Amino acid sequence: MNLVWPTFSYHGRMGYVHIDDVANAHILAYEDPKAKGRYICSSIVLEVQDLAKRLAARYPNLHIPLE
Repeated sequence: MNLVWPTFSYHGRMGYVHIDDVANAHILAYEDPKAKGRYICSSIVLEVQDLAKRLAARYPNLHIPLE
């Protein structure tokens, strides 16, 4: 994570979405003949530090640096 952290801290805030929602969006766009162009799938926008806190709380057995 130390190698990745500076990259993410530079961007600060990013959008996240569950992979199941992305898969469903692909299926819906494929099945709808009127679907054209590009679509954005995003569920939540978080600061990197907030994401790390959520992951650390959900997976306490993993060492996730919070700073």
